[in-house]
Amino acid sequence: ILLCALFIAGIAVGSAVFSKNNSLAEFSKNMFESYISTHQNKHWFYVLISSFAKYMFVLLLYFLSGTSMLGVAVVPVVTFWQGVIAGSVSSYLYSCYSLKGVAFNAVILVPPSIIFTICCFFAAKESIGFSLFMAKLTLPKSKPASMYNDFRKYCGKFIIFAVALIF
Repeated sequence: ILLCALFIAGIAVGSAVFSKNNSLAEFSKNMFESYISTHQNKHWFYVLISSFAKYMFVLLLYFLSGTSMLGVAVVPVVTFWQGVIAGSVSSYLYSCYSLKGVAFNAVILVPPSIIFTICCFFAAKESIGFSLFMAKLTLPKSKPASMYNDFRKYCGKFIIFAVALIF
C-alpha cells in the first residue's frame, strides 16, 4: 500500500511540477521522443528487445537494491521516481498534443505501463523483504543463517518478473 501511495504521489508531483521545472519538461520531451523513435518504422523484434531492455534496467535496479541493506530506503525512492516520470510524460503529452495526447496516452502508453507497474510493485515488495531479511541478520542478537535458499527464491521470483515483462 505504501508503494502504491508513493507511486501515486510521484504521478501527482510529476504532473504538478512539470510546467514549473524546465529540466523535467525537457526530460519528458526526450523520453517521449525516444519512445516514438524506438517504435516508429522498426521491426517488431527490435521494438520488443528495446522495450524489454528499458524495463529490465528498472527491474535490475530493484533486484540490486534488494541485495543490500539500503534497499529498504532505495526501493521507495525508485518507485516514487517512476511515478514522477509517468506523471511528467503524461503532462507533456497533454500540454503539447491536447486531446490527441490524451488518446495516445490512454491507448498506447497506459496498457503496457500497467503491466510494467504491477511487475515493479511485486519486485519492489520482494526487494524490500529481502533487504529487511539481510538487515535482520546484522543485528547483534541474531543467529547466523544461510541465505542460500532465500536468495535462490529471490532470484527465481525476479526471473518470473522478467518473463512477465517480456509478455
